[in-house]
Amino acid sequence: MSDKKLIETIYGKYSKFDIYRSDSWGTTDFYLYKDGKSWKSYSTLSGAVAEAKKH
Repeated sequence: MSDKKLIETIYGKYSKFDIYRSDSWGTTDFYLYKDGKSWKSYSTLSGAVAEAKKH
């Protein structure tokens, strides 16, 4: 079962990015939402943060 928790919000020049952490079946994934819509997923928090900061 997946349980998403908001980890961080990053405000870009034109968009808002929310990073959620999901722990499921012994793995952790980070989901990047752009302006409230699912956008990309990452296996590390640093990857999600770096992507959000590029925009």
